[in-house]
Amino acid sequence: MQFAYLLLTVLSCLLSIPSEKDQYPAYLTGKVIGVTDGDTIDIFYNNKPLRIRLEHIDCPEIRKQQPFGAQAKKFTSDKCFGQTVRVLHKNEVDRNKRLIGEVINARGLNINKELVKGRISLALH
Repeated sequence: MQFAYLLLTVLSCLLSIPSEKDQYPAYLTGKVIGVTDGDTIDIFYNNKPLRIRLEHIDCPEIRKQQPFGAQAKKFTSDKCFGQTVRVLHKNEVDRNKRLIGEVINARGLNINKELVKGRISLALH
């Protein structure tokens, strides 16, 4: 039973990967339902998950166990998980077919810029 649930979840995520032909409004809104790592989130948009890659941001990877990967994921999660966010984008996708954009949380904070500020403050301490 758990395998079937996992399989359905994986298939639904794969079906929701945007293609280069998909067109979205200049900015869209959705609830953050997942944070893969510091620079990748999933939002619930049009009744399905949509993977977003934060524009101009490159965080350490969790799956490769890079230093500070867990901290980057936590930072992004703390700033937007469970919130309805706006995504400003140019209808571009990366090589992994994630929609690339800037994410603005419910409080109006630009998550992309907050990640850069957070990194700078970590370096100064």
